[in-house]
Amino acid sequence: MNRTTWVVRAFAALSVLLGLMAVAPMARAGVDLVQIGDFSAPTFVTAPPGDASRVFVVERAGRVRVVRDGATLPTPFLDLGNATSVEGERGLLSMAFAADYATSGRFWIFYTDARDGTLRIEEGRRDPADPDEALPTRVPILSIPHRQGNHNGGQLAVGPDGALYISTGDGGGSNDPYENGQNLTVRDESGASGRHSLLGKILRIVPSPTGGYTTPPGNPFGAPSSEVWELGLRNPYRFAFDRASGTMVIADVGQEKVEEVDVVAPGAAGMNFGWSFREGNVPGPRAAPAGFAAAEPVLAFSHAAGWCSIIGGAVVRDPALPDLAGRYVFGDYCLGKIWSASLGGGQATASDLGLPAVPELSSFGEDACGRVYVTSLDGPVYRLGQSGECVFPGGVGAREADTTPPEVQVRVKHAQRLLRTGMLQLRVRCNEQCTVRTGGGLQVRHGAAHAAAIVLPNVRSTIAAGALVRLRVRVSAASRRAVRRALARGGRTVTARLALRVSDAAGNVRRRTVLIRVR
Repeated sequence: MNRTTWVVRAFAALSVLLGLMAVAPMARAGVDLVQIGDFSAPTFVTAPPGDASRVFVVERAGRVRVVRDGATLPTPFLDLGNATSVEGERGLLSMAFAADYATSGRFWIFYTDARDGTLRIEEGRRDPADPDEALPTRVPILSIPHRQGNHNGGQLAVGPDGALYISTGDGGGSNDPYENGQNLTVRDESGASGRHSLLGKILRIVPSPTGGYTTPPGNPFGAPSSEVWELGLRNPYRFAFDRASGTMVIADVGQEKVEEVDVVAPGAAGMNFGWSFREGNVPGPRAAPAGFAAAEPVLAFSHAAGWCSIIGGAVVRDPALPDLAGRYVFGDYCLGKIWSASLGGGQATASDLGLPAVPELSSFGEDACGRVYVTSLDGPVYRLGQSGECVFPGGVGAREADTTPPEVQVRVKHAQRLLRTGMLQLRVRCNEQCTVRTGGGLQVRHGAAHAAAIVLPNVRSTIAAGALVRLRVRVSAASRRAVRRALARGGRTVTARLALRVSDAAGNVRRRTVLIRVR
C-alpha cells in the first residue's frame, strides 16, 4: 500500500455523503455580526501574531487597510497601485505575517498580475519608522503562470510549523483543460515541458529566520520540486489552520455539482483530493485511471441545494464564543449564509447559524486573538460575536504568557524652544512592539508657587521593535500665548511635564515621566 492510499483510508472515517450529512438550524447562542468598518471590495482579514490592537483588511484592488483600536487609518498599510486587476476573480487575494513579525517585520502578499494573470507571491517588510505602513519595495518569492481569470486559489497562511502555505487553483476554464490538478511530471499550464505544475495544489515553503527560503529535501509525490504539499484541488480559494490542533481545513470550490470541505491532519503531506477525476464525493469530468483513490471530503454540498462557490473558513477558538468552540465556520458566495460544522468524531455535521445573509460573501479570517471576521465584496467587514474583548487563546502557535513590561528608552532635549517651534519633541525606542501614549501639561512656577497647569494634547503612536521614533506634541496658539505672557513677567519658569504610558501587545505597562524646560 503506497503512502497516498494509506492517508486516504485513514481519513475515510471522516468523510460523509450528501444523503448522510446532518444539516439542521443552530441556535445563534449569542453569536452576532458586528460590523467593524466599510471597505472597497474586501477579500481577507488577518493580523500580526500577538498584536491585540490592529486588524489588517485586504482590498481586492490592491490595498491593505489597518483598523487600529476600532478605527480605520486613513493611509493604507500597502498599495499595489496598478500592479493587479479586478478582472474575473483576480486581485489582491490575501496576506500573511511571519511568526516573528514583531521583530522581523516580514509579511507576504498573494496577488494576480494585471499584465498576464500570473500568480505572484511576494515578501514585504514593515516600515521601521512607521509600523502602520509597509516599505514600498518587495521581493518576489513565487511567480506561477496563469492565463485564465478564474481559479486562482489565493490563500496564504503560516502553519504551526512556521512554514508558509499557499493555495493555487487549477488554472481556470472548465474540466481542468490543462490537467493541472493531477499534473506532477508533464507540464504546467503555460505548456512548458520538464517541469511539474504548481497549480491545483497546496504548496509549502519554509522562510529562513535570516532571510531567504528553503524547501524540504524530499517531496511526498516524488516530484522534481518540493513545494507541492497536497494536490488534486480545483480552486482552494480559502484554507485555514486550527490554532488549537494544527489541522488544516480546505474549502475547495466545485464546478457544477458539489462544493467540498477537506481536512488534513498536522504534517499529513501527500494527500490527493481527486480533481479532476473526482468532484467532491462524485465522479469528475475526467475518467479516473484504474486503481485511482482519492481522499473523500468531510463535507459536501450539492449545487441542487443552491450552493455555487464555497467560502472558507475558520475553526473558532475565540474564548468569547464558547458555543462555537472547535467548530468550523464557512459559507457560500451565492447563498450568503454562514454555517458551522463539527469536523471531528468520525461524523461531520453542519448547521446554519441563523445569522443574516452576507451578500457577496468573500472570505473569513482571524485576528491575533482568534476573533473571526467575515468579509463582503459589497464593502462591510463583520466580526462574529457580541464582545470585542481580545483574549489570547491557547493551543498550537499561541503566545506564551507575557508579564514583562516593555523596556523603553527616551531621548529628549531638556530645554526646548516651544514658542518658536510650536511643539515639544522627544524620541522613544522600545525593545518590542509597543504603544506609547503621552499626557501631561505645562506648569508655570514663580519661586515656590506655581499656577495651574496648561493641559497638553495627548499623543499616541505604535512603535515597531527597536525603531527610534520621534514623537511631537503640538501646543496650541492659545497655550503658547499664555506661556509667552508668563515668561514676560520675569522670575517665572515654564516646565512641561509629560507622562508616558508604554504598553505591549499583552497589555503590560511601563510608565515614565519626562520634564522639559521651556525656553
